[in-house]
Amino acid sequence: MYKGKISETGKRFSVPGYDVIRTDRDSTKGGLLMLLKVGSKYMQLPSPQNTECRVVEVSTANGKLTISNVFVPPTSDIDVAIYQTKFTRPNTIIVGDLNAKNKLWNSATENARGRAVETLVTQNNFVVLNTGQPTFQNSRIQISHIDLTMVSSNLVSKCVWHTVNNTMGSDHMPVITEIGDQLYTEGETVLKWLLDKAGWKKYQGECRAHLEDHRVYDDDVDRYNHSIIEMINQAAQRSMPKKYCGRQGKRKPLPYWNEIIMLEIAPDTN
Repeated sequence: MYKGKISETGKRFSVPGYDVIRTDRDSTKGGLLMLLKVGSKYMQLPSPQNTECRVVEVSTANGKLTISNVFVPPTSDIDVAIYQTKFTRPNTIIVGDLNAKNKLWNSATENARGRAVETLVTQNNFVVLNTGQPTFQNSRIQISHIDLTMVSSNLVSKCVWHTVNNTMGSDHMPVITEIGDQLYTEGETVLKWLLDKAGWKKYQGECRAHLEDHRVYDDDVDRYNHSIIEMINQAAQRSMPKKYCGRQGKRKPLPYWNEIIMLEIAPDTN
């Protein structure tokens, strides 16, 4: 994961062997970028509104791991109520430049953002992994500790944290967090939906039932997208078979949108 200047908005950024999850800023250069090894089993999760954050859930040998990459500008505040949702999922790692100063992680001074982070960490039983090493150095050779790594308390014993003493041209030191877990990756075979053997009538019924029992629509487009994907997967699981096949790409195929449209415009096919 990397936080900093990426490229001009719209420019293609790629690293061979990795999937890119990226958010550019509209008004200025920079943004957020996460790189995940191709074949990793993961899904993107919605982020709280009015925050600069990307969240993914990855599958490991020991279960699901939620990783949040966060940036808080030095001119912004950390609203504890808004950021609370980032700290509620189990097995969570939160990293990023929060511009938060607190003596808990060896800052010489404290600010409101640092006190807000302290509240979030204390209330949700998280631990700051920072060991006291500085993570930022300005042009006047002044150091500070504004890049944080926070984890659920159950993950502390599995993690090792350190900085790299080479800024590589940046004003931030690279921060390394090692986790004693094994990433789950797709093998040479994957499960594929057998669309030609699907029970579309049952699929339509499952989608209708989901719409009646759940609030799918949301003003937040990321949460809306997540709800739609959840509906597709649940309806598909209950109405169509799958088979193992050779790995064709990086993602498991889904019952696509044209099948959802059948809810309203297509006649029964079974």
